[in-house]
Amino acid sequence: MSRNEDTYKTPEEFDPDRFVDPSVPLCPVFGFGRRECPGNHFAESSVFIIIASLLAVFNIRMPKNASGEDIVPELTCKNTIIYHPDEFQVRLEPRPTRTHLVRIE
Repeated sequence: MSRNEDTYKTPEEFDPDRFVDPSVPLCPVFGFGRRECPGNHFAESSVFIIIASLLAVFNIRMPKNASGEDIVPELTCKNTIIYHPDEFQVRLEPRPTRTHLVRIE
């Protein structure tokens, strides 16, 4: 379903921007119709809150090598039932005005 070339121009590439176009159907991970997962709204809302909280409190940067240069991650994806990117390193820096929130959580 998520690799149909008629629906997605490049289904094998990780491209979250494809869902910006309203004519492209949303990700089919939660199923369809009567068989749709009843927890999908809860799951999507939970992920949204977690990501929004991280973005509010941290600056997300590329990691640095020994000489202090940014390491640009190679974006590769796993070829499984649900297509998702491989793990890659990042550097989380607390935002100076939000350090008190990091201590609270």
